[in-house]
Amino acid sequence: MVKSREWSRKTREEVISLHRKGNGYKKIVKMLNIPRDTIVSIIRKFKAKGIVETLPGHGRKKMLTLTAVRYLKRKVLKSPHILRQELLFPPHILFFRMGTSTIAGVVQATSASIWLTLKASVLPPPTRQQWLDMAQGFLKRAQFPNCIGALDGKHIRVKKPPNSGSQYYNYKQFFSVVLLAVAGTNYRFIIVDIGSYGSTADTHIFRASRMGRWLQSNQLDVPQPAFLPGSTGPPAPYVVVGDKGFALSNNLMRPFPRRSLDAKRRMFNYRLSRARRFVECAFGIFCHKCISYSLHILQLAFPGRSPVSVSDSFMIQATA
Repeated sequence: MVKSREWSRKTREEVISLHRKGNGYKKIVKMLNIPRDTIVSIIRKFKAKGIVETLPGHGRKKMLTLTAVRYLKRKVLKSPHILRQELLFPPHILFFRMGTSTIAGVVQATSASIWLTLKASVLPPPTRQQWLDMAQGFLKRAQFPNCIGALDGKHIRVKKPPNSGSQYYNYKQFFSVVLLAVAGTNYRFIIVDIGSYGSTADTHIFRASRMGRWLQSNQLDVPQPAFLPGSTGPPAPYVVVGDKGFALSNNLMRPFPRRSLDAKRRMFNYRLSRARRFVECAFGIFCHKCISYSLHILQLAFPGRSPVSVSDSFMIQATA
């Protein structure tokens, strides 16, 4: 049997309207196909309170545990001017006036729409001429020829998902997802792979990603091998440079191990490091922008408080 509180307001109003017209309980049951007990409850509530909505029950008052009391004391001692609402609700619920699950659904749907709309203009597949232009940029600014991008991974701190075990726990001892990206000399991302487990090594992520498969199978329209500047030897392939965490391949170059370095290999590692710094700087710019946007949102949520005190914990997480 369906409970009375599950019926819509329109149905309740129909019950009251039919009752006012002099219809009995049995006739209303046949007309609306509603259980008799439900009709009796709706009519009695209307006669007693003059409304058809279901009011929330009061119930027994919740008691605070000792852990909750200690938590509230710490919050008040740390910030004596904290508002009562800030103690009861997280910032996102206080600012948007929505529940956590509702906000999560809105964010996911909005993010998917933004990506589908803007991916063709923000991260379009590079053409062969664009690869050649990037190679000229690396040659000019890092003195590393035939380089078309710098590859690296960035751990983005997240809250541990439920029932995830240690999948998101990385070697830095916090939970994260990995942003794997290739950047050019303009500090912009060319290709990205987002969302891999924090416990997975960069080389495994790259090997299993579309980025890695397309690069190895030559589906990214990479230029054909070309001669190195001042060289008459065999043509060298165009490569992406990465750190020692990546595996060496035809289109991915990594530094020589430290244990077997001579003057030429040391110079090669130096040039490769200069080429890799562009992706490191791109990650730094990305983190700085995320912190700036989040500080602005927090200032809108708490206009009367100092932005530094509100965002201390976020800055620690975002820059880890």
